[in-house]
Amino acid sequence: MKIKIIFSVLAFTIVSSLANAYEFYSNNFVAQYQKTIKNPTEENLNSLYKAFIINKGISDKTVAYGLVEALINQPEKINDKTISAVINFNKENASKIKAILSQSFVNKILGFYLFFDKFSIFVILKYVSSIFIFLTMLYLLFKNYYIFFHSHKFKGFFIGVSKLLAFIVIVIVCSVIFNNHMFAILGGFCILLLAPEKINFKMPIIIATIVFVLINSVDYLQSPSSKSQYINIVNKPVSKEYLISIAEKNDSPMAKIIAAIKYPELITSYKNISFNPKDRFEAGNYAVYLLMTEDIDKFNKIAKEYNLLEDPIILINVASLFSKNFKYEEYEETIKNLYTFYPEYHKLLQTFQINLNSYVFLPYFTEIYKVRTKLYLDYVNIIVFSILLIIGLVTNNILSKFRFFRCTQCGESFCVKCDDGYLHNNVCEKCRILSHKIAKADAVTLVKKQFQVERYRQNKNYKNIILTFVAPGADRLLNNQPIAGILMVLIHSIFIFIVTFRGLFFISPENIGFHLVIKYLYYIYGAFFIIAYILNIFVKRDFDGV
Repeated sequence: MKIKIIFSVLAFTIVSSLANAYEFYSNNFVAQYQKTIKNPTEENLNSLYKAFIINKGISDKTVAYGLVEALINQPEKINDKTISAVINFNKENASKIKAILSQSFVNKILGFYLFFDKFSIFVILKYVSSIFIFLTMLYLLFKNYYIFFHSHKFKGFFIGVSKLLAFIVIVIVCSVIFNNHMFAILGGFCILLLAPEKINFKMPIIIATIVFVLINSVDYLQSPSSKSQYINIVNKPVSKEYLISIAEKNDSPMAKIIAAIKYPELITSYKNISFNPKDRFEAGNYAVYLLMTEDIDKFNKIAKEYNLLEDPIILINVASLFSKNFKYEEYEETIKNLYTFYPEYHKLLQTFQINLNSYVFLPYFTEIYKVRTKLYLDYVNIIVFSILLIIGLVTNNILSKFRFFRCTQCGESFCVKCDDGYLHNNVCEKCRILSHKIAKADAVTLVKKQFQVERYRQNKNYKNIILTFVAPGADRLLNNQPIAGILMVLIHSIFIFIVTFRGLFFISPENIGFHLVIKYLYYIYGAFFIIAYILNIFVKRDFDGV
């Protein structure tokens, strides 16, 4: 999965990234923008908005968030009037802008939900599930590494280390070769590492692994609309030179139509355009062009076909046609409908008329052609994990007959062939003799075993103390507390995600500003993690793990 992270908020970045052979924005607008960035006062913001209107800018998220950044860098300039002035540039995201610029911690927290779109939730689940799977496998490997050292044919530390390293190499090689399915593979190996566990430990881990692998198998597809370039120039205060360059370079009727609407003086250059619209966006702009050229028959035909006469932008342009032709009764009737049913658009028309001091034709714009996002299941990933899950469950069933276990008293590993301790709650024969003081063992053997038991208990306690502090969740898993372990691993996974990535992955054209509010939610989660961390240290546990 490739996630493109785009966040352009600084003045230089905005101007330079949008520059082409010709200026994207007019020189006048760029000069006023740079002035406003340096000193975002109410007066400068209003002057910038006037320049914005003159170029028929309707909504420009990039400019709006550049101004947001400017105000954040100069918090003394933040007040209700400057916030309202910034919102004028991108009214669709008014709630987000208010949340970002609010000086109140509570307001930012209450407004965080505005920034959780489908993409951001997907990213959180994707990365947290990946971290969870990785940590779970790591902890299970640490818990059950002894199965690689248990052998009846070969004895020796180096043989066990060789088998353990071979397993790790296999995991790494598989993960590298099949990197697109890395976490499905790690999830499968988690199941394999459960071989020596009892069923009441296995089941929660297996269920949790299945759930998080399924979450990790959700993928993200982003397909920009073919109309995205035209939507961009419709909403933004694009310079005449840039529009002409696009129209001439692509020889596109749609680019010529939008250029003529933005700059009516270009109609003489782009006249008598014959065009067959393919969708509502194209039909809407062509209809506006026909109104400007007063080709009413064609306009009525297209308006009827695409049901455009109920759209507020089209109503604005119909009102402009009546105003142009001094049809005041029809104009008043249209304005009345606009005011009654679309008050925000009525206000928009008034703003344009005041600043341009005349009737105005606005390009038709819509939110339909945003970048399309789609979440889907990676079935190959699920199939890979399902195969590994079946192999893991079969292997578990086979190995369960050998009943590997580690004595909870002395730490030695056994199986059904070398001890019958599995029938006595994972305690080996010598430890049962020692604990029940059975006389059939000689004193030397009992003393050695007692020393081994004491040393193992001491090491186990040290290990648990260290893990409690450095790997929350691992300590609970190692002590055969799977539910508490899973919860702590999940809480720890979210915390690792926050510390590692913070708001980076949420910064996208569709969710600009996320990182400026989400950090306050992170503060709350940080406090929650500390509380859970402290409780994990002090809540009573039985050190019966292995």
